[in-house]
Amino acid sequence: MDDSKPESRWPEDLGTALIGLSPEISDFLVHHTGDRQLGADLAEETMSRAFRAIQTLRDPAALRGWVFRIAVNVFNDHLRVQHLKRVEPIDEVGDELPAAGGEGPLSRAISRELDEILRKEVAALPERQRSVLLLHSLRSFSHSEIARWLGISVISVKVALFRAREAMRARLADAIEGIPGKRSAAKRRSS
Repeated sequence: MDDSKPESRWPEDLGTALIGLSPEISDFLVHHTGDRQLGADLAEETMSRAFRAIQTLRDPAALRGWVFRIAVNVFNDHLRVQHLKRVEPIDEVGDELPAAGGEGPLSRAISRELDEILRKEVAALPERQRSVLLLHSLRSFSHSEIARWLGISVISVKVALFRAREAMRARLADAIEGIPGKRSAAKRRSS
């Protein structure tokens, strides 16, 4: 019979669960940095911070959200330290987002440019708006989960999400105006 208490084993179990989250965290950060190596480095930092702080996790059921909050903090720290207002897109062939409406050179170029614009505009959002937008829209966390992880009210999450979406709509509409072949579509939508 095992005499150890379950409480003394749960950090080990959480460690295993944490390792299982590593690919998802890496994908999340690669997507948001637009750079495979940088995303992997930030994922490594996220996992390192999570392992060092795992004893502070109060609710083992909240592990996934807790780790994503650490990932968002690592991403925001990176932006702050680098004084970045712009995140470079992935330049490697084969890592491009699929081009809408075909695979020709113009479609691929437009897709790359849209990807770059999106990354730049998300990175330019205020930190709270960026965090809420990334967690809600791209990872499908609920308002209440985000509120708990960020230490703010659900109403504050909803307001930040609304403001982030509005800012992105305005910024992307302005940015799309400058892309050849996209100008008329953007104008038709706004009419």
